[in-house]
Amino acid sequence: MQTFNSRLFFFYLWLGKIINGRKQQPIAERRKSVDSVKPDTALEGAYKLEKVSAKGLLCYWIKPEEVEGNRVVFYLHGGGYNSGSFYSHQNLVGWLGKFSKAQVLFPEYRLAPEYPFPTAIEDALSAYEWLLKQHPDKEIVLAGDSAGGGLAMAMLLAAREENLPMPKAMYLMAPWADLTMSEPDIAAYRWKDPILTVKGLAQSAKQYAAGNNLKLPFISPYFGEYDGFPPTLIQVGTHDLFLPECRTIKAKLDKKGIPCEMNVWPGMVHGWQVHTSKFPEAKAALQKGADFLLKYFS
Repeated sequence: MQTFNSRLFFFYLWLGKIINGRKQQPIAERRKSVDSVKPDTALEGAYKLEKVSAKGLLCYWIKPEEVEGNRVVFYLHGGGYNSGSFYSHQNLVGWLGKFSKAQVLFPEYRLAPEYPFPTAIEDALSAYEWLLKQHPDKEIVLAGDSAGGGLAMAMLLAAREENLPMPKAMYLMAPWADLTMSEPDIAAYRWKDPILTVKGLAQSAKQYAAGNNLKLPFISPYFGEYDGFPPTLIQVGTHDLFLPECRTIKAKLDKKGIPCEMNVWPGMVHGWQVHTSKFPEAKAALQKGADFLLKYFS
């Protein structure tokens, strides 16, 4: 049952969309807003944070107090490919690491429009290769939200071409995998989703693709083939613009015989998992995600 806190929070999100829905934030303002997430006080002292360089790319190691075995969650953040960072996702990855009793490697892939496609996928693949080489004993799972979920899928397409080992499992939170937004049912969700707008997504897609065909599978893995993908959990809310494409992705994984679970959360909006300090559904979702990943760790 949806809590009062989440209902109230989503109501304020709706007011914001109604008032500001037609306005496009300048990129610097958007990044500042996305990164303004305050640390969840319930996580204070629950993990250590270390910065590392993976082939010159800044990455963060999130190391919970309790880690079992050689578990690693390789995490790719969302933000439309033009915003987002460790600071916007610190609470999400903190809880995910805690619940899964795993270290989390968080690459700060470079963002559009300054660094358009294929920079993000090159950075993600480079960090993944570094992890495989530097820590060959690690059990690796892959996770990502929104654009980070789409990037995770695109990275697997690239990793498959390079004959790199696949992660043991993948946890996707409402992945943005179709930058063309071609799902016929998407119009029905425009007024259900208080976060995303088709206009804003189209602008982000244009910035990221930088003139390349949006249907390229490395840009929109929605159009790719998923042979060899690991067991996958897709988590999405009923008030999320990406729900239709999530259903299609699951159907494609099912067709390939890839084990795939899909959790559709009543009343939840896009990216609710980042709001761990605001309402319990966020931590509950991350616990569900961690429970799925735990099935594939030794």
